[in-house]
Formats: sequence, C-alpha cells, structure tokens
Amino acid sequence: MSKVSAIGVDGCPAGWIAVHEHGGDFDFVVEEHFEALAERFPTAFIGIDIPIGLPDKDARACDLEARKRLKPRGSTVFPAPLRAAVNASSYEEACAIREKIEGKRYSRQVWNIMPKIAEVDACLRKNDSVRGRTYEVHPELSFAHMNQESPVLHSKRTPEGQEERLGLLTLAWRREWLDAMLSKLEENYHRKDVNADDLIDAVACLWTAQRILSWQSGWVGGPEHRDAHDLPMAIYI
Repeated sequence: MSKVSAIGVDGCPAGWIAVHEHGGDFDFVVEEHFEALAERFPTAFIGIDIPIGLPDKDARACDLEARKRLKPRGSTVFPAPLRAAVNASSYEEACAIREKIEGKRYSRQVWNIMPKIAEVDACLRKNDSVRGRTYEVHPELSFAHMNQESPVLHSKRTPEGQEERLGLLTLAWRREWLDAMLSKLEENYHRKDVNADDLIDAVACLWTAQRILSWQSGWVGGPEHRDAHDLPMAIYI
C-alpha cells in the first residue's frame, strides 16, 4: 500500500471508504476508523470530504465561498461546526453551545456528521505525519470544476445525479474501471454500510488529491486561513 500516492476518502455508515489508483487500476477499501485508514496508506496524500479547520465563531470563509460557487446547490455545503461544539455528547448540547456563542442552533444534518469531524480533527491534531498530507475536499466543488464551473444539479442520490457524476469522472478515467468498482461495492457491501454515492464522492476526492499532488489544484478560502490549532480552513479543488 505504501506505493499508493493519493487516496480519496468519504464518510459512510460503516466508517470511511477510500479509493486509490495503482498501476492503472482502481480499488477501494472500507475502514471503521480514519486513523486506521491513514496508517494503511502511510505516505499517500489524502483528499477527504470532511471539514478540517474549525472556527471558534462565525462561518468559515471557504464555506461561504463554496456556497456561492455552487448556487443553486449551495446547501450541499454544510457549515463547519464551532470547535467548542464538535465534541458535544448530544444534539441538544451542541445546539446550546452554539446558541451561547452565536445565537443559532445546528441542523440535524450537521449534527449527524459531527462525530466524523471530531474523529478526523483529533487524528490530525495528534499526528503531524497525517496532518501534513490530509486536505479537505468537497466533491460537489470538484464536480463543478470538472463541469466547467457549473454545479451538477441532480442530487447525488438519484440515478440521474450518479450518472452525471460518473460521466464527469470519465474525463479522467475509463468508465469500465468505475463500473467495476461499483459492481464490487454492490457484491460486498450492503447499502446500509456503504452507498454508491459514497464511492463516487470518494473518487471525486481522489481526483482532487491527485491534482494537489501534481500542483494543479486550487482552493476556496485559502490555506492561510487557520484555526486555533493551526489547521487550514480551505477546501481544495
């Protein structure tokens, strides 16, 4: 696995799915914990669909810019939770923390991904090696860039939306490789554990991770924007 240069990672009900390309072939793995995934690929650049740098107050500039770029699909960018709330033990506790600081509550959607945000945050803050090669990606921004800066309008959970995204990915890779991975996913995992859209998003993250590795990527927000733990608040494309 050490020869894999980049992986694309997305959260899934079973934990995390990572897609990699090696020797012209695609494959994927599923791990329950992000840290185990990073250890499995000890030198790979990691493009991951999860907020990394967390604000103490107010929205991150990268989230606001991403929402503008993805109109009318800007709502697919969830606001990163405040650092004080990310380790809350319950939805009500997280909302109470935010209400005290900003006078607002969290949506259930944001709360549902907080444990994964906290998991990645903890790993990056304690492991400099993983931290130095892990980059935040938002698949919808990556797909929009592939699509000449036009957002994909169909939901990723619909057949139409998945077909549109697969079509964009074939600009970089052969469709039979992508179809083979989807068939393998269907044969080995239940939908309650990993969905097709999780795999497709992970491939988009791989696309961006390879662009980062080859110095071709851009970003929204800017790596100079950092949180209290010096983690960048930037989304790479």
